[in-house]
Amino acid sequence: MNELIGVIGAVGAVLLAGLWALFQRKLRKAQSMAEKAEQRAQSAELRLKIGETAAKAKDDILAGQKERKEQKDMVDQKIAESSQKEDPDEKREEQQQIVDGINDLFNARNAVR
Repeated sequence: MNELIGVIGAVGAVLLAGLWALFQRKLRKAQSMAEKAEQRAQSAELRLKIGETAAKAKDDILAGQKERKEQKDMVDQKIAESSQKEDPDEKREEQQQIVDGINDLFNARNAVR
């Protein structure tokens, strides 16, 4: 009887060891799958961050281009306005009036002495 109990115990121990090994294998496989899933999630998150950064950079570039275009348009408008104002004959007349005014003031000052 003791031998039978010993054999049953040994068979039980072998079955428990087999079940334990099977459990360990399934556990390692589940851990491996979890690690792969985590890596895929991290990769997807990284791609998302890269996409967000690229979108932000694109928006910044477009905003800069728009601002430069507005500045260029404003400069072009000011150039057009100033070219309309600067008539060479008017400018000469204005300069001559200034010179005449200075001469009159100089002559008036000399005449008083």
